Amino acid sequence: MNFIQKGVIMNWLNSLSSRWLFLTLAIFLTSACGNRYVEDIQQKQKLIDTQLLSLKTELDRGSMRNAMIIRSYASKLRVIDPSLSEIADVLQTDATSNGTLYRSLKKRAQAVNKNPEKKDAYVAAANELNSIYVASDPIIFNESLIDIVNTLSDLSGGELSRVNIPKSATTSNNAVKSENVPGSYLVGNPSYGQWSNNSSGSSFWEWYGKYALFSSLIRPSYGYYGRPTLFNSWHGQPRHSYYHDYGRSSYGSRQDRQGWAKGSSNLRNKGITPSKPKKDYRSAASKKRQSTYAYSSNKNSSRQYGSKSKSSGSSGGSSHNKRTSSYGGYSSSFRSNSSSRSFRGGK
Repeated sequence: MNFIQKGVIMNWLNSLSSRWLFLTLAIFLTSACGNRYVEDIQQKQKLIDTQLLSLKTELDRGSMRNAMIIRSYASKLRVIDPSLSEIADVLQTDATSNGTLYRSLKKRAQAVNKNPEKKDAYVAAANELNSIYVASDPIIFNESLIDIVNTLSDLSGGELSRVNIPKSATTSNNAVKSENVPGSYLVGNPSYGQWSNNSSGSSFWEWYGKYALFSSLIRPSYGYYGRPTLFNSWHGQPRHSYYHDYGRSSYGSRQDRQGWAKGSSNLRNKGITPSKPKKDYRSAASKKRQSTYAYSSNKNSSRQYGSKSKSSGSSGGSSHNKRTSSYGGYSSSFRSNSSSRSFRGGK
């Protein structure tokens, strides 16, 4: 082998070595980026798990204001109408950690992609965890129970007062308007049922098994004349459902939100404007907390995906010690002992 041939071979080997070095470096950088995404999601997941456990403790303790109202209303409803005892039991359970709302949050948290390798997957996972974090805030969760309180009120035929509903919304507590049909506050909430299509292609609300009793309650005395709840008519009328007006972004999954957006777009194409609340009927505590989340989200909207979130906390024996968590752009400050927190859910 002459000198020229040796030189060609050496150049080829050096070129091959460089290509392998570049490929190895690219794989390393991609892996490092992917690991950064995974690390950030796993940190967020730990904060979610901690907050869900805190929420479970409060629900099991039974100290939330609206949960207490639900227990009281369910007990009174069994006396007012013993035939409704079964649904009263189910709705009372929904104000506990064994209920549909809490278990839905747990299920959503478990379904999040814990190992996103690409930015799009990371963004989807982070957004879903942010949504669950807001929904599992005890103050906001307490507010979401308003729909169950008002459902029990409608089941009582007005014997039990509704909460946080503007007096101008109706002239009495009697269930005489379409929005007061028993169960109407729960329609649209994926924890209780789903929108299905009938043979004519219209979308109607279908209750899950243990809530099927609501279907039999849609009778002439409530103004619906036995007809099912249709998507178009329901969305086109004013509501005072917490989920409908304020909770969709937190208590619905990504798929639920996408379905809602598509449905709203279809309504607008038909000339139907989806209804909006005419008056803010949330409690002051809930409005303040949600506005804090919204401000923090906007403030950190330019935050680089993949950067590490930080959390810090301190707790002590006193009920006045606070725990503060910084999570994915959302900041939440709440007392470590629920006995020191004032839950507002009254009228």
